Amino acid sequence: MNKKILITIIIVLVLIAASVILVFGYYFIQNQKKINVEDFVRSYLTKTQNFDGLDGRIEVTKIKISFSEGFFKNLWEVELFMKEKTRDFGNHMIEEANNLKKMNISDDFNKYLDEEIKTIEEQRSNIHKSISNISIETLEKNDSSARVRVNYEINVKDFNGEQKIDQQGVYVLDFINGNWKIVDFIDKDGAWSETMDYAKEKKDFIASLDEEEKNFDKMVSEVKSLAGKSAEIVTTGQTQTLLSVVWQETFESGSQWSGQRSGIAMQSPSNAVAKMTGAVGSDGYLFKKITVPSDVYYMSYEMQNEKSTIKSFLTVTFGNEIISYQNLNKIDDGMRKVKEIFIGDMAGKTDDLLFTVNQVGNEEPSVLIDNIKFYKIILSLP
Repeated sequence: MNKKILITIIIVLVLIAASVILVFGYYFIQNQKKINVEDFVRSYLTKTQNFDGLDGRIEVTKIKISFSEGFFKNLWEVELFMKEKTRDFGNHMIEEANNLKKMNISDDFNKYLDEEIKTIEEQRSNIHKSISNISIETLEKNDSSARVRVNYEINVKDFNGEQKIDQQGVYVLDFINGNWKIVDFIDKDGAWSETMDYAKEKKDFIASLDEEEKNFDKMVSEVKSLAGKSAEIVTTGQTQTLLSVVWQETFESGSQWSGQRSGIAMQSPSNAVAKMTGAVGSDGYLFKKITVPSDVYYMSYEMQNEKSTIKSFLTVTFGNEIISYQNLNKIDDGMRKVKEIFIGDMAGKTDDLLFTVNQVGNEEPSVLIDNIKFYKIILSLP
């Protein structure tokens, strides 16, 4: 076949194909323009206003973006960004909480972590939204734009319980690139969505989430730093606080304490304790000058009362301030821990930490002291 004839045939076929595409495209666009905008809005509502859980909300937000253009599309893109970030942060919190559980800091702390994981999972799954009683009316429509009034009932379930909300407003649609798109919404009071500063909302959200992540990661880091160290839970009212030991005295270290009628007693070859006794007219005491670390909030110690006395008592003072008082009327079978004492107002100060067996009458009290601890706060557990 002549080469020129072949080229001519190809050109003709291309022109015919282009013409068909143009004609088809023209009629497709015209048909799109003729699409019932009420059906379009109804489809939008049913696909985007019904969801279960955070993941469901993320998916319907993606659908909202496909239905929208301009400002409205930007608005849903910001919401998608925020919901995905919220989901990712929740995943991060659950992962780190499970890692912290493996440290077995304490049963109480693991129980707290289990409750936190449960709360996060419920927040992500225990939300529901659906709509009913949809009423749609076209207010105006031409080939390039339309306004559609909607009325429907929203059924919402979240941590605040279940509620029903009547939603009214007008969707504004434009015909863009061969498809109808929702470009705005006017609420029942006539306020346009353009009054919403979605850029500021995104900025404020990022700042707030960054602060939450920073505080959370700081807490995780501090808890992880407890690996191999002593940590305890103290309960104050309705609040539990995770404490980390920053200073400890067990009397096996050979540290020097001064006193009267006091000394080191070996309960076993590897267990040394301080012993104080009182005699008629003479107290027993033990003291050491100590600088309380600046981040300390609590102190505890262990004691064992070896003799039952009616009037004698034990005091612990820092400087001139009494921070602990114990009567000595009951003999202890062994060492017992004295509940944590708040000493936050002494943080950073230097003075004598003084244990005194206050002898009264003819009594001869005898007390053992061990395991003195200063704690800093890692976090408060609601």
